[in-house]
Order: sequence, then C-alpha cells, then structure tokens
Amino acid sequence: MTHLTIIGAGMSPGDLTCQARTAVESADCILGAPRLTAPFLEKKPCFPGYTPGDVAKYAHVHDRIAVLLSGDVGFYSGAAKLLDAYPDAELIPGISSVTAFFAKCHLPWQEAALVSAHGKQCCPAEPVRRNAFTFFLTGGNVPELAQALTDAGFGHLKVHIGENLGAESERIFCTTPSELCSLSLSSLTVLLVENPHPDTRLRVGIADEAFVRTTVPMTKQAIRAQIASCLQPRQTDTLWDVGCGTGSVTVEMALAAHKGRVYACDVVPEAVALTRENCRKFHISNVTVKEGAAPEALMDFPAPDAVFIGGSKGNLSQIIGAALSKNPNALIVLTAIALETLTQGMAALQDAGLDVEIQQVFAAQAKSVGKLHLLMGQNPTFILTGRRTL
Repeated sequence: MTHLTIIGAGMSPGDLTCQARTAVESADCILGAPRLTAPFLEKKPCFPGYTPGDVAKYAHVHDRIAVLLSGDVGFYSGAAKLLDAYPDAELIPGISSVTAFFAKCHLPWQEAALVSAHGKQCCPAEPVRRNAFTFFLTGGNVPELAQALTDAGFGHLKVHIGENLGAESERIFCTTPSELCSLSLSSLTVLLVENPHPDTRLRVGIADEAFVRTTVPMTKQAIRAQIASCLQPRQTDTLWDVGCGTGSVTVEMALAAHKGRVYACDVVPEAVALTRENCRKFHISNVTVKEGAAPEALMDFPAPDAVFIGGSKGNLSQIIGAALSKNPNALIVLTAIALETLTQGMAALQDAGLDVEIQQVFAAQAKSVGKLHLLMGQNPTFILTGRRTL
C-alpha cells in the first residue's frame, strides 16, 4: 500500500522544515509544482501535479510518495482534496503565506481576518470594516478587490502588497486601495489591509441621523429594529429589499448578513443613488442595487432566504409570487401604515399559502421645546410576517 506524505513547502524550497526534508529524502518520488520540485530533480523522480488523480498515476509504481504543496497544508491548500482520497496520508505543516508575510511586515497576525479571494466571490469591505488587519489571498483579481474597497469608502487605507513571495522576483511595498486599482501585479500576490478604526458593533436600529437623507422616504429607526427582529437574518443569508428608498433597511440587512448578500431595488432613480451612497457611508460592499419596478426588476436576483417589501407600487401579490417562485420557503416581511394596505398585505400573504403574523409598532421620540421635552409620535406601523409552515 502506498504511503502518501503531504508536505507544506512554504513559499519556496528553502522554507522546508527539517521534518519535511526528512520526508522528502525518504520518498520514492516527489509530486508538486515544478518550482517546488526543481531542487530535487537530480535526487529523486519528480513529476508535476498534486491532485488525487496525479497521485494515482504513480501509486502502483512507488511505495512512498511525497506531494509538495505551497504554503501550509491547512490554509486554503490542495491537501483537503488529497485527504478525501487518501485519508491515511501523513500531513507535515509548512510556513504559510500568512505567517511569512506578516513577519516580513513586522506585524502580529493572531487577530487578523484571513480571507481567500482566489477563485471565489469576495466582498472585501466586510472583513476590512470589522478587523484591524485583513489578509487576502488573491488570484489575478487585485484591481477588482481594490476597486471594491475604494467604492466602499476604504480607498484611503494602508495596504501592504506581497508579490511573488519566496521567489527571486519577490516585491513588498505599501500603497492605498485607490492607487492599487491601476496596478498590474502577479497572480501570486497577497494583500494585507490595515484599518485603524474597525467597527465591531452589532448594528441594529441605527439612528436615523446616521443616514444620508433627502425627500426619499426612509423606514425609521424603531421600525427598522423590529423588521430586523422579524427577518432574523443569518450571516450567510441572501436577502431582498424591494422598494429600498433611502437604503436604511438595506444597510442593516447587509451588516447582519455580512457573509451573504443583499439585493435591493427601487423604481425611483434618486432612491437607488441614495441607497448606494448610504452603502458607501457604512463601508458596505455586499449589496447589489438595481433601478427598476418590481417584480420585473427581481427576475435576475438569486433565490432569497428572506425578503422585505417596503414598497410595491400596487404589485404586492406579484412581488411575493416572484420571491416564492425562487424559494418557496422564503420569509416575507412587509409594512403597512394604512388600514387598506394592511388588508391587502394580509390577503396577499394568505393567498400565497403563508401563515401571517401581525404586529403593530407605535414609536415616539422626545424633542426639546424650550425647557421641556415633548414626545412626538410617529405613524403607527403594522409589520406583517409571512412564513410557510414546514
């Protein structure tokens, strides 16, 4: 039976640990990227490749096979797939790009956020907003990541760039995301973004004054907090905000589902622009905003886990139908101020086969009038939640 050893080779062959070198010396053949196996060509049979299929090609010929993988075997490594096929393989850790780069930058990494944007969809502003240090593995997409950070209002932050770590062409320098947008870098590039003022707060019921506002309607603070309670968003959820207005609900959705994504739409161009501006103010990059009338504007949106309907323009039943056609178990939350809208909302949710819960929220806020403080009441609001009984 073939004995497989999976070895973290670090950034270059010079990073191999003593344990790793001993394993390489005892192997009958070595697999890995050519840049990693090159130093051993004269000592051992070396072959390109590091997948389970590559190992299988030589397993019937060689008893002891060593696979060299760049970095460490536990950090976004090809070791995971090899272990699925060869669960008894021996793992030998190596120097990861994380530890190597933080050391080169003279910075600690124990509290850093570690993100892979290599071949994956990534919203870079989300971890950057919440962490003092965020490390990114990239894959030829540095300008796109930098542009997303710039669009989210982080264009001024300090970014450490590590290009071709461990190679003769290694280059380490600092810049900002806004300047990084136009640079051409190797696909073997890592980024380290510093945020001196990370925001670790749980943002629910953000003060109305914190948002950029115009005459576009906005869901008020107390109502937003109750809507969030009804939606119960999870970190990885896909959420819709239909009739997003100022974008206040969109922002709170995006902050809650920071590993997911929010899709918002409004028929009013000013509302779409305002929602984008508020997303930038709160450093949010996991929101897609679309101008258009629902339900037509929803056709390209992915299946939602939960939907908030803040405005329907008379198309409430069609909007609910569009959401449920993509996910029959989607949670639907909508608001109503007029009694007629309340009746229509109840009927639309019930006609869609959903169980309906109704809450009435009445909020008042104190305002100074001379030496006195008077409570100024807001419009009583009905919040309707439609869910399918499983």
